[in-house]
This record gives sequence, structure tokens and C-alpha cells, in this order.
Amino acid sequence: MGLSVVTSSIISEASARRGLEAVSILLYEEGIHDVYTEWHRGVTNIGRTAYNRVGKATVISLSKALWPHLSYEQRLDVIAHEVAHASLPYGHKHDSVWRRKCLELGGNGNEKDAVPDPHRWAKYSGVCPKGHTTWVQRAIKHMNERSCSHCSSRWDPANLIVWTKNY
Repeated sequence: MGLSVVTSSIISEASARRGLEAVSILLYEEGIHDVYTEWHRGVTNIGRTAYNRVGKATVISLSKALWPHLSYEQRLDVIAHEVAHASLPYGHKHDSVWRRKCLELGGNGNEKDAVPDPHRWAKYSGVCPKGHTTWVQRAIKHMNERSCSHCSSRWDPANLIVWTKNY
């Protein structure tokens, strides 16, 4: 089965552009009615699926910052990826059962995001003195007082992050 064969027959390009509508359409087609969709502001991943305590998917969120940078095919792949997670019980992550479901929905079955380096669209990037890099989409309170969590588990003025606004 080629990339997005199933999802492209159900989801129009306009729906995929809108994102959450496309996820809702595929959830409905799969008979999944108790999963919500939302945008998130992060740039570390394009999509993610959150589970409740009883092991059922409850929320699929898509990155509002990254979504506009994806092609139609990449959007369909992310949608298939996340709906595959939501349609299976917690614990499958990216195993063979999940991969089979993702392929069935028209995804490529890869566990990696569709965009090779999503951080390039982050609004701010920060680097500590030892070279560890972090990214955020919006300015946070006391941003210039943030220290690197890779260098020390406690706040340390020797590990302060220097921020750059990317756009």
C-alpha cells in the first residue's frame, strides 16, 4: 500500500491543512469517539497522543507551529501515525502492532516525525556554555535566568542558557 492511500481517500487537502478536522474525520471513520483533538505550541514533535489512567487515548495534539510547514503527504502521515496510537491500547508505542495499524491507515509506519529537523521553526533557541541546545516557541517568564538541565539538575548560574530569537 502506498503512502496515504487510505487517508487521502477520506481526507481532503483542505481538511489536512486545517489539521484537527482531519484527525477528527479519521477518528470517526475508525469508530473512535472519545478522543479529543487540540493544538499545542511545542516544536519538539509534530503530533502526540496522550493517554488517561485506564490506558485509552484521550487527546491527540498537533503542533500549531510546525503544521504549516508540512506537505499534504506529511500531514496525512502524521494524522495516520497519531490515530494509530489512539486506536490501540496504551503500551504499543511503535511496535509491530502499531506499525501494522499505521500502514493500514495509510501512514508510512515510521516512528520518526515527518519533518527531519522540526526545531528549525522554533521561535527561540538557547545554548548553554557546554553546547547543549534547547528550543521554545514562545518567550517564557525569566527566560534569561534559565539554566541547563542537562548540565545540572539544580539551577546553576554557571550553566545559564543564552537565547537567540530565530524569527
